Amino acid sequence: MKNLLALLLILTILALSCAAPALAVDGERSYEFRLSIDDQLQKNAESGQLITATLLLKRTDKNESALMRAMQAEIEYDGSFLELVESSVITARGVEWTDMARRTGDRAFYLNYLSLSGGEEWESEVVMGVFQFKVLGEQGVSTIHAVNCLVSAPNGVDSYRCVSNDVQVIVSTECTVRFESNGGTELESVTVQYGEKLPRPADPKRKGYSFAGWYKDLDRTELWDFDNDVVRGNMTLYAAWTEGESAAISSSAVTGIGIVGLLLAAALVFIINRLRKKREE
Repeated sequence: MKNLLALLLILTILALSCAAPALAVDGERSYEFRLSIDDQLQKNAESGQLITATLLLKRTDKNESALMRAMQAEIEYDGSFLELVESSVITARGVEWTDMARRTGDRAFYLNYLSLSGGEEWESEVVMGVFQFKVLGEQGVSTIHAVNCLVSAPNGVDSYRCVSNDVQVIVSTECTVRFESNGGTELESVTVQYGEKLPRPADPKRKGYSFAGWYKDLDRTELWDFDNDVVRGNMTLYAAWTEGESAAISSSAVTGIGIVGLLLAAALVFIINRLRKKREE
């Protein structure tokens, strides 16, 4: 058994040693996924207008072609503000695409490439895809995010250094903020000027639960800071809850406690005065 483990260890070391030089040379490669709308990072548009998005993949460490094995990019957008025009989608050779709804209510437009023959030579700049959106929003600002953008390294597990960017579509500076109370009392949407702070709304109520704050994401991992955060576009805030009623005392209870306290204080003063008189007698 020990001999078998030793042999496996030696084979693993040899395999890593053989792969190391190729990884070291190739490992310095880096890429930029450059997203733009009509060649801009911020696009002023009107409701009903068609706008054109372009995703460019650019090698940033060298201006040289390289072997491409696998690549992916994810374009997140608000489906209530923008609608993908599927008939407009044009992609680079071998690049597949799909568009789907997400549980957050937003949508994701996926672009991916996978070589089944060990890779294909790509130029240092490649237009991954060109596609159009129809603007549905009647007011506010919507951000399109390029996320999870990766280019596979030779081992198929790691990826090269990649950066990406967001773009904004601006219909007006009046942004709509929606509140998803997650089972609590409903709150109406509010309008806030772009770049301004959001006024804190009244806390929603939910039987058997205590309100634990408003979050920027459905998974409730990033708390909205009403003192410092500013509105950067149309958005939804999500309520978080903890089980158990709040231990806060109601105003009527506080009033009752105050009256009882006054009565006790008066009784105590009366007793002290009676004791003082008895001593003087």
